[in-house]
Formats: sequence, structure tokens, C-alpha cells
Amino acid sequence: MKKTKDTRSARLVKLALAGLIAALAVTAGCKGFQLKQQNAQLQNVQIEMRSLLREAENLEMCIAQAYDLTGIGERARELGMTEPDESQLRVVRLPASTNETYALSVANTQGDMAEQ
Repeated sequence: MKKTKDTRSARLVKLALAGLIAALAVTAGCKGFQLKQQNAQLQNVQIEMRSLLREAENLEMCIAQAYDLTGIGERARELGMTEPDESQLRVVRLPASTNETYALSVANTQGDMAEQ
């Protein structure tokens, strides 16, 4: 009888140990799967980040080209624009607090300020 109890106890221990090993294997497998998913997600984010950085560089280059005065002058000539003559210019002085002067180009043949 004692041998049967010892055999039964040994079986229960072996069964519990096998169950524990199986549970650990499943847990490790799940963690490995999660790690692979997170790694794939990280790679996708890195790819998107590189793409956005390239786009930002391209946009900065476009902005620099848009502010290039030579290019602006060439485009203005292509559109038929010319420098205004003296009769088309009006100098406006702002109040002394700003101390700035602006030149405005107007198409005013009467010589007075047109209402807007």
C-alpha cells in the first residue's frame, strides 16, 4: 500500500512538474510572440519616421527655393510683371512709434488715394 501511495505521489509530482513546464512554455511562447509584434511595430514606426524626415527635408528645400529672390524675379518676368515706374509708387510713412517706411505699388491714374 505504501508503494502505491509513493507511486501515486510521484506521479502527481511529475504531473504537476509537467504542467508547470507546459505553462512556462506557453508563457514564453506568448512573450516571444508579443516581442515579435512589438519589434515589427517598432520597425514600421522607424520606416515612417525616416519617410517623414525625408519629406521634411524636401519641404525645407521647397521653402528655400520659394524664398529665392532670383527665382521669384524670373517667375515674375514669365508672368509679364515689370518694375513699377515713379507714377505708380506711393511712399507711406507710418507713425513715429514704428519708424518704418513701406512702398506701395498702385494703379491710380487720378493721383489720389483710392478707397478700398
